[in-house]
Amino acid sequence: MVTRVDITERKRAEEAAKEADEMVRKVLEACPVNIQMTRAHDGKLLYRSPATVELLGNVTSAIDYYVDPSARMRYVERLLAMGLVDDFETQLKRKDGGTCWCSISSRLIDYHGEKVIVSHAYDLTDRIEMQQELERQRETLHQNEKMSALGGLLAGVAHELNNPLSVVLGLSSLLKETATDAKVVERADKMSKAAERCARIVKTFLAMARQQPTRTSNVAIDDIISEAVDVASYSIRSSDIGLSVHLEPGLPPIWADPDQLAQVLINLLVNAEQALHGWEGRRTITVSTRLHPTTGNIVVSVADTGPGISKEILPRIFEPFFTTKEIGAGTGIGLSFCHRIVQSHGGTIEVESPEGGGSTFILSLPASDRLDERAETAEDELPNSTGIACLVVDDEEEVGELVAEVLRRDGFNVTFARSGEEALLHLQNRTFALILSDLKMPNMDGRGLFNQIAKLHPAELDRLAFLTGDTISPDAQMFLRAAKRPYLEKPIKPNELLSFVSNLVNNNT
Repeated sequence: MVTRVDITERKRAEEAAKEADEMVRKVLEACPVNIQMTRAHDGKLLYRSPATVELLGNVTSAIDYYVDPSARMRYVERLLAMGLVDDFETQLKRKDGGTCWCSISSRLIDYHGEKVIVSHAYDLTDRIEMQQELERQRETLHQNEKMSALGGLLAGVAHELNNPLSVVLGLSSLLKETATDAKVVERADKMSKAAERCARIVKTFLAMARQQPTRTSNVAIDDIISEAVDVASYSIRSSDIGLSVHLEPGLPPIWADPDQLAQVLINLLVNAEQALHGWEGRRTITVSTRLHPTTGNIVVSVADTGPGISKEILPRIFEPFFTTKEIGAGTGIGLSFCHRIVQSHGGTIEVESPEGGGSTFILSLPASDRLDERAETAEDELPNSTGIACLVVDDEEEVGELVAEVLRRDGFNVTFARSGEEALLHLQNRTFALILSDLKMPNMDGRGLFNQIAKLHPAELDRLAFLTGDTISPDAQMFLRAAKRPYLEKPIKPNELLSFVSNLVNNNT
């Protein structure tokens, strides 16, 4: 007896199931996101999509994915308790041998009587990099705001320092001229040099905040290095650190502000000294120069034999306010200022630090192809200033009296006004060949005086010039550009004042 059973429907169902399985397989194979099926109790991988293999590699157990296996234990405990987990962040091992932070979302299912985890691991690398970039941008914005605030602070500090420095510089110069005692002359000379050094430092800070050179001329790099070494050498040698200088002879001059570049080199020498503090190896700092054979630039190197700079720090070494020193030991301003000064001179500054230790800062500065204006033309003869009427306006009596005394000694007929209002009273009664006014004054400042002279005494406007300790604040810069009047930066040295005034008199006659 033969029994026939129609299995057409069963075959159709089997074919449909096979087609469904094939479709699911193709979907999973083509799916751009990674999907895994793992046994909960031992982590055995039952299925992993190609995207999983591409990211995490071809392993047999999910436990091998985890940088910290205990993280999987915490993840599975939470999953068994809740049946699902979303956004569990942990570090996984990548196929290429590296690691990455991933966010795991999963569901717990029953499969052939076993608890099985179906999961997806989202690579957070791009998101983390975006967050880090946003953080860097926020930090850059914050540092720019701090630099702007620093510029304002420098303007105020410079104004407060430049007035008393003008007095010290001026009186010490006058004392040198008038004293007959050699000891007094020597002391006055020391006072003058110390005050000039302070003045150079103030002007350097102002120039750095302006991001442009102040007074450029043809200078020899050897002279700049000698000045920097003179300043830093005592501290270096007293720290039992060797210092050697190797200068290539016959280098061409550079067009630069020597005070600014000296500050750059002093900063690099001080940093090199600090790098060698506590270093038990060889302790030597070497300064050298050479002419680049291809570019023709002057190359200055400052090298130390210290521990070197780590590769993580190197890319950020010139960032403003970035420092590896302890709190209170460094501001992170020095190297960023060095970078800005060198850039403003058309040069570059780089640092090399090989794995064996030591670091070398390399400055590359273009050789000058310009003639020094002062060398091109003979110096103008100082005009006969006898009897020339000059009005000096300054709310700082000591500064105003000093300017007046210097000019009187040169033959000028000087009237001193302690405010803009007092200056206008003098202008009502007489005319002056020259008007020298401070810019920052209470009540009526230099701008107000300029406007009043333009309104009430327009013929006198071309005789107005400014003596100011503030050329960095935005208001001062904007006004000086708009007014188009000559100005001399404080602190004032008598010889600079007389040269400035002689040019004004020559231009007005």
